[in-house]
Amino acid sequence: MDFFRRHLFDLVGTPLVIWLQLVLARRLAALLAPRWRATLRAAGFASAALIAAAFLLSLPVISHWLPFSPALEWFKAAGLAWTICTAGAWGIDLALRTAGRLVSAPHDPERRRVLQAGRAAAMSVPAALLGYGTFIERHHFRLVETRIEIPGLAKDLDGLRLAQLTDLHFGPFFSPRDLRYAIDMANSTRPHLALITGDLITVHSDPLDECVGILRGLRSDAGSIGCFGNHEIVAECEDYAELRGAEAGIRFLRDRAVTLRFGEAQLNIAGVDYQMKRKQYLKRSAPLVRKDRLNILLSHNPDVFPVAAAQGWDLTVAGHTHGGQINVEILGMNANVARFYTPYVYGHYKKDGRQIYVSRGLGTVGIPSRFGAPPEVSLLKLCAT
Repeated sequence: MDFFRRHLFDLVGTPLVIWLQLVLARRLAALLAPRWRATLRAAGFASAALIAAAFLLSLPVISHWLPFSPALEWFKAAGLAWTICTAGAWGIDLALRTAGRLVSAPHDPERRRVLQAGRAAAMSVPAALLGYGTFIERHHFRLVETRIEIPGLAKDLDGLRLAQLTDLHFGPFFSPRDLRYAIDMANSTRPHLALITGDLITVHSDPLDECVGILRGLRSDAGSIGCFGNHEIVAECEDYAELRGAEAGIRFLRDRAVTLRFGEAQLNIAGVDYQMKRKQYLKRSAPLVRKDRLNILLSHNPDVFPVAAAQGWDLTVAGHTHGGQINVEILGMNANVARFYTPYVYGHYKKDGRQIYVSRGLGTVGIPSRFGAPPEVSLLKLCAT
């Protein structure tokens, strides 16, 4: 039962993606010239087989014995990327065909050729956007500074700088060079405190030891404090990561709080393991709140915010959403997958005098691509109002 709980997404999602790929390959093949149909059908079957094989080989009972297990994530990503591209191309073609029925079809052969070329160009847009997100935007790290205004903030906490790294997903899609660059960016802000809010790696075969070793390079006045995310659960490494973090000087807080002193002011900061939707949020966090000082909660899952606000946490710091990872702005509204499961996709939110900041994070999951949601190192600056 525990195996199915940890791998539910793959067990359900993989057959659906394979089915979708085969359906799309057949439908797109029907749109092409006969000489190209067999090629596209073969590509669809190859993609489906690649996804299935990569999933089976990446299961812990198998991948533990394979020397090339990191490459399996690239295989799965290639199959998933192909599925996304073909789905987008089919959707665009369907939209164009529907729009074409509303206007009379042109009888001029030259105009028809131009329209066919435009249709082909439009259908290539998903692949172009995915390629841009993979080879360019995924590596375009940004330092995002946000002012957190807190009424009655103690004088010695006014101007306190908190550097946040989250959703590293260190492994095949996020290299040691990427992580060192992000750490240098965080260190350049000269933070008073460094925060790490979960998803250090993606799966159990990722190099957790190397990740924690590189994170040792974070520099701040009060050290580094963190919490764990859902992928620490998937990788079954929470206890081990806590131990290795302690050896590297990183305190991962698991349903506990610590008090930090800055001048004459005290800061109460707590962390929780990933809070699952089907369970009650923050069951053991209310007693950790201290009425006589500023309270900050580290929670990978931003959905805890209403509960955290009710318990008295002045600021919650979260990640998890990747800002949608693939985000498209349409008529001033952001369209992304994260909006289907949380109202707290990215940025600064307020409720009943309490606040949360949700970072886009650094790494990627599924496919090594970001579009409209570039990776970020977050700098939160506490300010008195």
